[in-house]
Amino acid sequence: MISAKSTLSIKKKDLLNQKTPVVGFQPLYFAHRAALNDTGLNLALLTTPSSEMPSFVQPSIAQLLGANLLFFNKNLVLTSSARGILINKMDYEVVSNTQINFIGFTALANEVFTGVLSDAVSTGVRVVSTAVAPITGTLAANVTDFPVGTTFKAGAFSSSQVGEVVVFLDGLQQYRNTGNSSTTLDANYYEVDPGNGYSNLIRFNSADSVNDRSVTVIYTNAVAERPDGSMMSQIEAIQGQANKLIEVVSDVSGLPESTFRVAPTNQDLKTFGDKVITLQNLETTPGSGLPKLATTSVTGAVFKPNGESYVSSGRTGQPYGSTNTRIRCFLTNQTTTGTAISYTSDTTLGDRWTINEDGIYSITYTDRSNTAANAVFGVSKNGSVSNDIDAQVAGFMLVATTTPTTGVVIGISCIAKLSAGDIIRAHVDNGSKPDSTGNDVVGFRITQLFRL
Repeated sequence: MISAKSTLSIKKKDLLNQKTPVVGFQPLYFAHRAALNDTGLNLALLTTPSSEMPSFVQPSIAQLLGANLLFFNKNLVLTSSARGILINKMDYEVVSNTQINFIGFTALANEVFTGVLSDAVSTGVRVVSTAVAPITGTLAANVTDFPVGTTFKAGAFSSSQVGEVVVFLDGLQQYRNTGNSSTTLDANYYEVDPGNGYSNLIRFNSADSVNDRSVTVIYTNAVAERPDGSMMSQIEAIQGQANKLIEVVSDVSGLPESTFRVAPTNQDLKTFGDKVITLQNLETTPGSGLPKLATTSVTGAVFKPNGESYVSSGRTGQPYGSTNTRIRCFLTNQTTTGTAISYTSDTTLGDRWTINEDGIYSITYTDRSNTAANAVFGVSKNGSVSNDIDAQVAGFMLVATTTPTTGVVIGISCIAKLSAGDIIRAHVDNGSKPDSTGNDVVGFRITQLFRL
């Protein structure tokens, strides 16, 4: 968590035993000229020693309060001009966020005390962060091998077609061969294992003989790192970005910056976290698609998915429209939620999905050809139902593929910006189409990710 605009990061008292992200704060410096027999320092009533420190500027009381000195007293280094460095609990005690009491002495006349509140938290764990390292690059024409650059476990999650890394090729997710096989090439790639159980190389099943292709690899596992000085510097740099973010949010929402930077107490932070967990999946009105966490001041300011439709199983005896013979029909409407998408089952014209709301949508279509190799299928947007999927004009074919052989389940997916009124179809080539009717292999899902 990054602190911004004088707001505390999330901090807990049991830092030695927990793994919540914790970072420090900007260092603070204060100075005070004491009067004879003073028994302590009141940080709200500091007297600046101007003659000894002519250019020194005290921190504001808001900054001092935001530092939560009572809790982070181990971060304080207090020095006296007459006694040197003072020791916590022996020479002084922090009794509140603004009061420091001396132990065993009173101040001399004009004795100067200086305090430094370190930016590195001294309660045990300084930072525990999760890190995901995306790798991008280009796969040249006629090349199948893509070096990832870092090591990961080969064949992890062997029953799944995704391991410790997720691979995208030209923006489309790729799937690992069953069991990470290097001989049964039934998906898109396998992770090359030189014999030690680990890999740093993705080998695709086939190469493109003409085009270079873009590759993105994203790790699915978490990496915990202990910070060094450069990390803390980076955190402080991000803090400046967070400060600017608060300014923008304030402008957009019409609310004052103070709304977003009041220093919370530990109990405030716990209460807020509990509320997020409780409310994140609830709707203001059942079926409205508007989460309780949404702000009413800015339309679209909060992630608000409002629709999903999922069907499975090809229709036995009528897998395609009787008139629109290139459009897939499905048997079972498994799920339709929200109002952003309308699903129409039609054995004459083929099944279709109508977009009711502008947004960003995710579409996934899986199919299989039992009798014809190289069957062509895909997803069209407002496409011509009398033309094959690969004959659609530019922009009407969202994604398409071919089956490499018979009996192989192939999945395709895409993310697209769609507008109200768009028609989405499972669209094939008339002369070579998938013919499976299996409930476990034929499926189509469309989900609204963001409302625009």
